[in-house]
Amino acid sequence: MVARTRVERVLIGNMGEGDEGIFRYKVYLPSNGFTPVPSVGSTMGQLLWNYTRNGDGDSTPIFSLDTLPASRSPLEAVLSQIKRSEAEQGQVPARATQVGRLMSDSSLFDRWLDVQCRFRLSSGGDGYLEAVFDGRWAGRLTGPNMLPRGVLEVRYGIYQTGTNQYPGGVDAIPTQVALFAGVEVLKRA
Repeated sequence: MVARTRVERVLIGNMGEGDEGIFRYKVYLPSNGFTPVPSVGSTMGQLLWNYTRNGDGDSTPIFSLDTLPASRSPLEAVLSQIKRSEAEQGQVPARATQVGRLMSDSSLFDRWLDVQCRFRLSSGGDGYLEAVFDGRWAGRLTGPNMLPRGVLEVRYGIYQTGTNQYPGGVDAIPTQVALFAGVEVLKRA
């Protein structure tokens, strides 16, 4: 089992089948406060589909902004879609994933980074997710990205995975500070 730590804010969106929207925010990683950790992955923003109406069940990220645990912190946008057979059957889905590498260490720190994820929620073929990072195209997936039931969640903050793999345990992981501004989820009219 992979241990996790998180310090996040969670917002529940009032969106469902066919709704289009945008999740956007800015994140600042100070070089004197965010230490990349090779064996620990950090997520700094997620758009998720939660499979229960009250938001306390299983969730699947359909967008996340991650540092990679296997390297020294290139930043990636991860776009995921729900496999059609699971969406049709209403089961918790497996995911098909597209990863877009965004930044190297040298351009990651000490500046505000603009993150945008545009989407249309759909349990059918007309759904899409696209990510734009600092004005640069990061990737696009089309197809199902939700189940007919559930709620949209937005999470921002630092969510770490693999913390039990760090030598010395979770208490030995270097400090990670991330500042967030302008966090919003907008439904397209």
